[in-house]
Amino acid sequence: LIPEPADAVLGTVSWKSSDESVIKVDVNGTVTAVGPGVATLTATVDGVVGTLEITVTPIYTVGIGEFENGKIEIDHTSSAEGTTISFTATPDENYKIDSITVVKEDGTEVELQKTDDGYTFEMPASNVTVNASFSLVEHTVTFKVDGENYHEDTYKHGETIELPTDPSKESTVETVYEFAGWD
Repeated sequence: LIPEPADAVLGTVSWKSSDESVIKVDVNGTVTAVGPGVATLTATVDGVVGTLEITVTPIYTVGIGEFENGKIEIDHTSSAEGTTISFTATPDENYKIDSITVVKEDGTEVELQKTDDGYTFEMPASNVTVNASFSLVEHTVTFKVDGENYHEDTYKHGETIELPTDPSKESTVETVYEFAGWD
């Protein structure tokens, strides 16, 4: 309360909340949010009444789960319901993203949108956790004999490639394998 003129002498100010489950006010006029909702704060001084409508909006947290081989970066770690939250998922070198989920406290998943820059979701009326799973990149290795596919295997990055024996070449010369490149 600011008196006008500035040197005016005010009587005692009384404060009141229309709903103490939303806001509480002490004798000094300090307002404390208690729970979500709308309440009216009323100040009365010398018979003059002033009111202010106050909306209390709950804020929920956005946590990041525990995982290895990558990272999640979020633009907000707390927000009100209905806010669009953006985040990126970046696998470590030689890893790929297997899955990304956002889970509410009750265990249900939040719908994700894939964007050019990462992911977004609409903040629910619940705390959420962003979870990720990353795995090693896999490569398919195809062995060819005389231009024909002889054998094909998939190997995780860094695994030793097992070379098959040549089934059709009879030779006294040692078999030589030549790397032709990644397809």
